[in-house]
Amino acid sequence: MTMLAQTAFDAPTGLASWLACACFLCWLTLMGLRLTDRLKSKPHPRDVQQEAAEKYVSKQECLLSHSGFRTDLQNHIEWNRREHENLFSKIGGVDRGITNRIEARLDKMEAASNLGRDKLHERINEVLAAVSNLEGRMEERRD
Repeated sequence: MTMLAQTAFDAPTGLASWLACACFLCWLTLMGLRLTDRLKSKPHPRDVQQEAAEKYVSKQECLLSHSGFRTDLQNHIEWNRREHENLFSKIGGVDRGITNRIEARLDKMEAASNLGRDKLHERINEVLAAVSNLEGRMEERRD
């Protein structure tokens, strides 16, 4: 006993050991209760739940309702597929219309750009001709 009193007692270690002991006691109690249930021949809870489910719905009724659900699901999947196809075809039509309008606008812009470039080059040529005419006159005066 004196040796136990001489060891250093750490609070977290002591708390952990008490919790471990409490968990072990709970587990031991649970195992004891399970053992007494088996000795009394009580059924396992899973078996009780299965029995209760079979009281309300038979396996055949469950399969029939499942097959009905399956056909409803197949019908819904088919309807959903048709709706998607309709939406995608509408989107495709809108996309083609917008693409055509954009291409038409780009063609107009390109034509306007070409026309503006041609006019600019004509103006540059006119200015160049006027400058070279002025240069010619200036040289005549120097001579």
